[in-house]
Formats: sequence, C-alpha cells, structure tokens
Amino acid sequence: MLRASRVLHDSMLERILRAPMSFFDTNPLGRILSRFSTDVDVLDNSLPTDLLGWIQDLFTVISTVIIISITTPWFLVVAVFLALGYAIIQRIFLSSARAVKRMESVAKSPIYSLFSEVLSGSTTIRVYNKQEMFIRNCEKLVDMSNRCSYVRIAINR
Repeated sequence: MLRASRVLHDSMLERILRAPMSFFDTNPLGRILSRFSTDVDVLDNSLPTDLLGWIQDLFTVISTVIIISITTPWFLVVAVFLALGYAIIQRIFLSSARAVKRMESVAKSPIYSLFSEVLSGSTTIRVYNKQEMFIRNCEKLVDMSNRCSYVRIAINR
C-alpha cells in the first residue's frame, strides 16, 4: 500500500509540474490540493483496512455457502438467484456511491482554495479586520462538505 501511495503521489506530482499554465487557469488550486490529499489519504488509511475487511467477509461467505450447500443442496439453486439480485443491486448502488463521492470531493475543493487564500493574504485580512468574515465563510464551506460526507456515510451503512 505504501508503494502504491508513493507511486500515485509521484506520478500526480510529475503530471502537475509538467502541466501547461492553462491547466492552472481552469482548475482551482483547492481542487488540485484536494486530489493530492484525498487520494493519498485513501491509499494510506482506508484501503488497507477495507481490503482486510473484504478478505475476511469473502472467506466468511464462501465458508457459509459451502456448509449450507453440504447440508441443503437445494440452496445452490436459490443462491444463484440471490447472486443475480445482489449483482443488480450492487450495480445501482455503485453508480450512486460514485456520484456522492464525487460531490464530496467537489465540496472539499473550496475549503482548500479558501485555506490557500487565507495563507497568502493573512496580513491583508488582519489589516482590514475581516477575520470573522473568513471564519464564517470557512464554517459554511465545512458544513457543506460535511453534508456530503454524512450522505456518503449513510449510504455505506
């Protein structure tokens, strides 16, 4: 997993450094930072535990089907229909899960953009005493991002 994370990060960095200036005109800095942080975070933190859980669940299902099939051979006929139904439901779920994940990623982009703006303009913000405005704006953007995260968590349950 660490090797995959390093390869992904290095290839993204190489492509960003070789990108034409028009790329940076059309893509906000927050979206680029979000891509780096989200993708590398998934490879470093989420993927190993998800893979381990998937392997455990796979062996549990296989052993359960084998034991039930030995004791009740007619179960195999029902299992075929269950597998087809599961495949149909999974296809519907995956398309909606991808859309929600995309919405969550798009909702995080303005947070990163605001963060980079605040870092580069912190002295100007202090001079004009606009700290509260930026804090409220940041809270609003985090709330919008959390809405998408809550939906993603809910559909994964």
